[in-house]
Amino acid sequence: KAWVRTFTEVLAGELEGTGVTATAVLPGLVHTGFHEAAEMDASAWPEIGWIPAEAVVAESLAAVRRGAVLSVPTARYKAVDALLRHAPRSVVRAASGPGFAARAVRSGRRPR
Repeated sequence: KAWVRTFTEVLAGELEGTGVTATAVLPGLVHTGFHEAAEMDASAWPEIGWIPAEAVVAESLAAVRRGAVLSVPTARYKAVDALLRHAPRSVVRAASGPGFAARAVRSGRRPR
């Protein structure tokens, strides 16, 4: 995810002035069926953390129209994104590492 973000930022800089833009969508938790297909228990994350797919699409398309390089939907995720970008790496790892995600894995296997 960090690679996609950095790549998109560099690509957007390279494309500047060409009329072509690049936007990375950083959606957070979205109800799409992905977690179920990955055999993950979506209830492991609090309901307040989930965003409807339609809201992510609307925000992302608006970001593309504005020429925004990064699209982070909802004020809640914008705040989390800003916090994690300035937090010590150990905090970021604790918040998003395999130990956190493993709680959601139904089959006992590690998430990919």
